[in-house]
Amino acid sequence: MESAAADPPPLSDIRADIPSVPARPAHGAAHGATPGGTPGAAPGTAGDANPGTAPGAVLDTNVVLDWLLFRDPAAMPLAHAIAAGQVVWLACAHMRCELEQVAGRPALRHRGSGPASLLAAFDRHARLLPPPVAEPLLRCTDPDDQVFLDLSRAHHARWLVTRDRALLTLARRAAQVGLAIVAPRLWRPAHGA
Repeated sequence: MESAAADPPPLSDIRADIPSVPARPAHGAAHGATPGGTPGAAPGTAGDANPGTAPGAVLDTNVVLDWLLFRDPAAMPLAHAIAAGQVVWLACAHMRCELEQVAGRPALRHRGSGPASLLAAFDRHARLLPPPVAEPLLRCTDPDDQVFLDLSRAHHARWLVTRDRALLTLARRAAQVGLAIVAPRLWRPAHGA
């Protein structure tokens, strides 16, 4: 994993630079709060994930780390759009668990304020959704990355933002079903619109 800067600022400084996304209410008891306290949302369209209209984006774990831990400039336009409520970051419990596991690795533990701060930022910014059903149309060669495709399709995300080669190779096929798979450095609000 590469970092954009040799010594990134502490995670508390990173979060202070990005305004918080207002908390969204839970969508009823059937989809209520998750054990972590983040509101859930009904399955369906991105509109279901964010009653308001902001388009949805699924971020892979490396992009989340680029934003919240390494503060990679390539991830900042998307980060600011999420913080401003112009884009809804769609995620599921599996993605949160993966972030927790990766953030706990010895190579990353010394950066920022640790896994707890990363997870707090995840909980504050991500819209936690029910686990997705397997996507039959788009299959990733890396089974660990399939969940990102599945969630993107299940909730009609406009973007899947990733640096993962196995996911990026599916960009042309994904575009045919309305999903833009893009690297963070190429993401723009109009991309995939």
